[in-house]
Amino acid sequence: MFKTHIIAIETGNEPHAIRAAAEWWGASVTVTWVGNSGQIVDYLSSGPDHELIIISGHGDERGLLLPELAAEVADLYPYNKVIQPAEFGRFLQLRGNTVISLACLGGISQLADAFLAGGARYYIGPIDYPDGSATLMYVLDFLYNHICHRRDVMAAHHIASSHEDDRQQFKLYTMHQGDAF
Repeated sequence: MFKTHIIAIETGNEPHAIRAAAEWWGASVTVTWVGNSGQIVDYLSSGPDHELIIISGHGDERGLLLPELAAEVADLYPYNKVIQPAEFGRFLQLRGNTVISLACLGGISQLADAFLAGGARYYIGPIDYPDGSATLMYVLDFLYNHICHRRDVMAAHHIASSHEDDRQQFKLYTMHQGDAF
């Protein structure tokens, strides 16, 4: 069974739609509903055995945005407001997983490099600020082709990113070449 994990960081119904579709297509899906950065660190440093990890979150030029915490608890967690690309390198312990970031600017090379150096086999994310609906459609199209049609990661990505809209912003990076597709 295809094992998928969603890291859900304040993105409304997006994780629910992804989970429902992936389970409909036969995947086993688990979700981390993120309330603080410690949950992200714990999961991504645990050597997760999920074939696919989807980060459903928001981003900007600084990195992955985090939930706002009250001042009295913010110091209890390793990162506040944002996890920058270089900071991921401090805790990532992946085992050849495929990672898809749906966060804006989640496909910049600095993030891809951090995840590939941290053990990801493939890393995919948008290089700009895609429309939210296009982001959801990219990941659903990818999952449909990867799970239902058993296409490899590169083929599923090629199909999902070939539409004449913001889905073209998604770039694929590989552990072996470090190249973007």
